[in-house]
Amino acid sequence: MNELERRSYTFDVRAETGASGSMITGRPIVYDSMTDLGYFNEVIERGALNKTDLRDVRFLVNHDTRNIPLARSRRNNGNSTMQLTPDAEGLSLDWVQLDIDNNADAKALYSAVQRRDISGMSFMFSINDEEWENLESDHPTRRIKSIGSVVEVSDEVFVTVPVRPDSQTLAESHSMVVKPGDSIQEIRSMLGERFVNVSSAGAEYVEVQLMDMLRESIPSVVEPEYIDLISLSEAMYADFMAYGIHKMDDKGHEELKPYLEAAMTYLNKMSSYRNADGGFGWLRGMPSSETVTAVVLEHLAALRDKRLFDDIHLFYGEDALDVYDDMATDAVKYLDRSFFNT
Repeated sequence: MNELERRSYTFDVRAETGASGSMITGRPIVYDSMTDLGYFNEVIERGALNKTDLRDVRFLVNHDTRNIPLARSRRNNGNSTMQLTPDAEGLSLDWVQLDIDNNADAKALYSAVQRRDISGMSFMFSINDEEWENLESDHPTRRIKSIGSVVEVSDEVFVTVPVRPDSQTLAESHSMVVKPGDSIQEIRSMLGERFVNVSSAGAEYVEVQLMDMLRESIPSVVEPEYIDLISLSEAMYADFMAYGIHKMDDKGHEELKPYLEAAMTYLNKMSSYRNADGGFGWLRGMPSSETVTAVVLEHLAALRDKRLFDDIHLFYGEDALDVYDDMATDAVKYLDRSFFNT
């Protein structure tokens, strides 16, 4: 699944009573409506939902996947307690059937909608196809042409596409940081006293090194979440850090290469966001921003201090980091002029 994004919109959401009981209806997605997201405008184009996956959608409270769903749509068939329909105007939440007699969460939600305390919902989705306009301006526009899947329709209600068979297990876990000199037995005793929902009898105690946690959390290669410079810089920083952690484990060149190649690719791309004054814009061609420039410098300085640039010349030649030197020098001069008039 592609990267998920969340949007919150104000729209008409209603509480109704019909033959099937208490229901909620509304329209979470409206085609061809321009939304200002701060750094850019966004439009979901007509037809973007034509191929969207809505085969199995759950309706949960408070984004909590541990709780039993309030409603569920299975291909919108007769067993469904929720129906979502793409139409000419966007996405219609035809109905969510709520059991307000036996479910306190359903009753609270229905009451809030009925009192008009809730005037909108949010939804989470993935994008299959998009186009950007006016990237040279300070407020570009993204046109979403195809939505891959909708996995949330929410007013504090989370809808998700399951990735494994349904199961629910009551479990509890607690943790503490063990410092040099701490008594393991005392820590185990304190952890055992924290259990509330289940007994601590038979609990499994596991000691994990922080470096082991870091190693397990490292993805194959980090890619930018969006096309803005901050996302690009964050991905560059993460890939250099992953390279450094794997290097500590004496990984071979072939295992280190993907991280280094990705980091250097993003570092070189970042130079295209640099303006003539030495500063960086949020998007390519946008005016320089002191905040964006400072974030980039912070990432570059941290990598330099951790000596993660030291091996670059071994793989890419003596001149490989010229782009870094130029970027850092010009960015510092830009910030000096901006803040100190020097």
